[in-house]
Amino acid sequence: CYCDTPSEKKGKDMGRRLKERMDDGFRFLKMDVGIGLLRGIEDALIAPPGMLQTHEIMHPFTGIQITNKGIDILCEYVAEVREEIGYEVPLAVDHFGHIGVESCIRLGKALDQFSLAWYEDMFPWQFPEQWQRLAESVDTPVCTGEDIYLKEGFMPLLQHRALAVVHP
Repeated sequence: CYCDTPSEKKGKDMGRRLKERMDDGFRFLKMDVGIGLLRGIEDALIAPPGMLQTHEIMHPFTGIQITNKGIDILCEYVAEVREEIGYEVPLAVDHFGHIGVESCIRLGKALDQFSLAWYEDMFPWQFPEQWQRLAESVDTPVCTGEDIYLKEGFMPLLQHRALAVVHP
């Protein structure tokens, strides 16, 4: 059981909001860290025309990539959150945006330094081979499942040993 929290644009503000959750007694937190925080920042994202405005095209097909600058900004965001909340409680992250597996791997490797509880739904669950690549490339556990309604949807992911956390 964890406490999800609406996003703030600045990491320090997000950290304070999560700290309030801790003060309320919550001992497992989750927040969003993704390309939504990078919109409007020059050279943070590479995207074909119109792709940043759509949510109808699955992640691997948007062509959106996160740049090194974008990764640095998101790492600074998480560092500011960790500065506020420390490492006393687990912190999971979700809602990365419609980026492909390569950007997810690059971002995941950069965020590994923050000892996060898991990376949730970095891309759609329908791509077990990509989930396997992600799981084998990062040190943080990977998680998906809240959009899977029957055991049959989980089977390819489990057969590929692609998940550390199943989130039905």
